[in-house]
Amino acid sequence: MQINPIRYHSRLSVSVCVWGICLWLIFVTGCVVSESDRRLLATGFSHYSTRQFDKSHSAADEFIMRNPNAENVDEAYYLRGLCRISRNEKPAAAKDLQTAIAKSRRSDLKAKASRGLADIAYDSAQWQEAITGYQRSLAIAPPSPAATVHINYRLGTCFQNLGQWANAKPYFQKVITSPTDPAYSRFALARIDAKAFSLQFGAFRDQPNAAVLVKQLTTPPLSITATVSTELRDGQLFYLVRSGSYATLEEAQVARAKLLPKHPKVTIAP
Repeated sequence: MQINPIRYHSRLSVSVCVWGICLWLIFVTGCVVSESDRRLLATGFSHYSTRQFDKSHSAADEFIMRNPNAENVDEAYYLRGLCRISRNEKPAAAKDLQTAIAKSRRSDLKAKASRGLADIAYDSAQWQEAITGYQRSLAIAPPSPAATVHINYRLGTCFQNLGQWANAKPYFQKVITSPTDPAYSRFALARIDAKAFSLQFGAFRDQPNAAVLVKQLTTPPLSITATVSTELRDGQLFYLVRSGSYATLEEAQVARAKLLPKHPKVTIAP
């Protein structure tokens, strides 16, 4: 039987085209992940939840090496980023979280990875970058109630640190009205009405001791203008000896650094 060369090449071209499309689909959708590798990644997350960060990191490493184009490799990069945050490897953690965001199609994972990047910025005192990251996280997908409280408290803190006191109040208000975490609520309540930072030299349960410290600070050669204010902490009234008014955290830190040699216990409030 003779083969029509035109028809043969036409069929061959179609076969090659179909095979090429299959290869393209495999490349785009990711390789098939074996059941053992799925268990490996699940075990990595389990190790992370029990704070076995080295084992969790190794599991994520191995999954990424075996499945670089897998659809769920984003989860492995996210997990490794979390592990690196826990091990204080912040630059490497940020790179992993950015890769997770780039590779992921999941809004929830993108939101969590964005929150992780914001946490890194927060810990590095990059307040505006942290604000952008937290707000992006909230916009991408609704977080859990506990994560929402965490984000709102940190947003309020970031705005105060930048001297944007009015912008901080709505976030602290959301924390206060949330029943999720009473500790966060107390912290937010202590900060919500603040309008400036000050330096705190001491906290006392009785007024006479606070008055003694004020006299010591205001008397030459120190001549530091200090006053006593009160604050209710867990039902206990405290007398706080404070001085100064600083719009931003950076200004307060500069002032504190000058006093540290003679007053090593001075702190910044709120």
